[in-house]
Amino acid sequence: MELVCRQTFAVLILLCGGTFAFEDTSNLLHRLEVTEKLVHALSDRVDLLESREIVHIQRISDLESRDQVQQKTIEKLRQQLQKQQQYPMESTENDPHQQQQYNTSSVPSQEHSLETKQHTERSVPRIRQAAVETPVAFFASRTSHFSHAGVDQVLIFDNVETNVGNAYNQHIGMFTAPVDGIYVFSTTLMSLYHVNAHASFYRNSTKLNTMYVSGNEGGYDTTSATITLSLTKGEVISVRNNDNDASYFGSKYSSFTGFLLSEYSTTPAVVG
Repeated sequence: MELVCRQTFAVLILLCGGTFAFEDTSNLLHRLEVTEKLVHALSDRVDLLESREIVHIQRISDLESRDQVQQKTIEKLRQQLQKQQQYPMESTENDPHQQQQYNTSSVPSQEHSLETKQHTERSVPRIRQAAVETPVAFFASRTSHFSHAGVDQVLIFDNVETNVGNAYNQHIGMFTAPVDGIYVFSTTLMSLYHVNAHASFYRNSTKLNTMYVSGNEGGYDTTSATITLSLTKGEVISVRNNDNDASYFGSKYSSFTGFLLSEYSTTPAVVG
């Protein structure tokens, strides 16, 4: 009897041990499955972060290249301004007619001097509109999409079809007035799919208007604006984005154009 009890107790121990071992194995498999899911999720997260890092690196490189282009343009404009400031003195020194007037040995009479003085005092400089003597016109569109544009970022239209007078710079997206006059500008912008954005014309650093494309409402949307401005030589016109991380459609759907309508000419008023 005692032997039978011992054998029965041994069988119960084996059965209980197997049950415990089975439960431990099941828990271990469950934990392994959870761990594998966590590893996959972390791997996907790492891939996403790496792709974002590549995008940020590309954007930084693009901004650095644009900054270099703008620095070169500023330096060229500074050199042109220095030449313009020196030009009146050089033209007077090299003008034979002016030298003849200053080097003449004849002394004008008192009567002639008085008439000249009165005529000078009555001669008032004035600005008049003249026929367009300096042809200026440009048209440019965007080939690729504007992606992730920042606040106040200039929208660059790189595909130039017309650039009479070379006043538009497709590398920095800016138009610089070559002469004083009345100018007309127009732009058309198309949204990316389901993307809203705001943009504006800028005169130097001054915002002139606001345009809105509502891609979220209809999938795609376009906006356009036309402005007329009286500009002095050297003033800059550009189209800039207003929102943070905004995008616009390229493929020549977005464009920028302008031309000189009437040129100003400064002449003295003739008084008889």
